[in-house]
Amino acid sequence: AGLPFSFSYGGKRSSEFLDTWERTETSEPVGDGAERTTLTLTDPATGLQVTVVSTVYTDTPGVDWTLQFTNTGAADTPPIDHLRTLDAGFSLGFAGAVTLHRLNGSVCQTDDWLPFDQSIAPGQRAEMSTSNGRSSSISPFYTLDWGQAGIVTAIGWSGQWTASAELRDGVLTSQAGLQATRIALHPGESFRGPRILQMLWAGGDVQEAHN
Repeated sequence: AGLPFSFSYGGKRSSEFLDTWERTETSEPVGDGAERTTLTLTDPATGLQVTVVSTVYTDTPGVDWTLQFTNTGAADTPPIDHLRTLDAGFSLGFAGAVTLHRLNGSVCQTDDWLPFDQSIAPGQRAEMSTSNGRSSSISPFYTLDWGQAGIVTAIGWSGQWTASAELRDGVLTSQAGLQATRIALHPGESFRGPRILQMLWAGGDVQEAHN
């Protein structure tokens, strides 16, 4: 549906039905250099409401967003699963490898937070996830670098998250969300997913982008 997230609802992928849901959108400035947009998508059949609150930073190429699911209907919802708060593809227009800049997490070892790089060749997929519900046993901050530009990603979640990057046919797909989700909401119940922040950088200097 042209949105940077995905989930399954009642066994169907969100890309199959979100453009048929009722949609409202409002925007407002948030101090200097930021604008907040609230997008609400409502299933007319079951009353499931997905609220996307995003902040676009007008003084730097960054955006962050969260998803909240609320049952506004009169019965339990079908199951919600495979939640990826981030699910976006970037058309690179070339067939070379992409570098994934990462950090070790913290597991009380001498190499905690040590930076390292991982190459993603065409046709390959890199995956990462935390263990035992410890949100920083793997660093939730990483950068995809395709040479002269890239995307910095940060995941805000205090539990078990997962992320991946896949390069296929010149398209780099980046995903992040909850590792295991299967939730049915009673009437009036709600939950939210991980917060995602992404920043586009360009110019070829990834360290300057990090700063």
